[in-house]
Amino acid sequence: LTLKRELARILSELGEAPAPISSESELVRFYDAQEKPVRLAMEAGLAALAYDDVQYVDAASLQGWLRSSANHLGKDDGLRLIASFRKGELSPETQKSRDQLVSSGLAVLIELEELPEQEVSKLIDNLGIADLQPLTEQLSRYTGGNPLFIVEAIKHLIESDY
Repeated sequence: LTLKRELARILSELGEAPAPISSESELVRFYDAQEKPVRLAMEAGLAALAYDDVQYVDAASLQGWLRSSANHLGKDDGLRLIASFRKGELSPETQKSRDQLVSSGLAVLIELEELPEQEVSKLIDNLGIADLQPLTEQLSRYTGGNPLFIVEAIKHLIESDY
């Protein structure tokens, strides 16, 4: 199978995925396919790869991700990995892997807190959308201070000609 088809297992935009993995050799091929983009990223001089919504990663994909990254973690010239996830939503297996990486010094956990209203106001200023300043308190309250939700709410307001 081609690299693209193997990666379609985890990236649906690449096309139709092959049949589910049913043998050890197919699993190894899937893991090898996941390692190729990591190697290419390093060769291209990229400093980091980002993975979003890790709480949705299945066990096989998690093992592939850890396997493909293992040769690069903790090395001065290695690629940095950024993984974001929703607090309290990781599977037990993913939580265990995260805890092991953190305790071994190969990962750092950074927990983002909600932005207080004053910081929401600064965010609006930094986005250069002064017209939204009167909505700071409402944006802060309705989004719970979550920066992503704030930005998405602002996008919606702009798109709907608030």
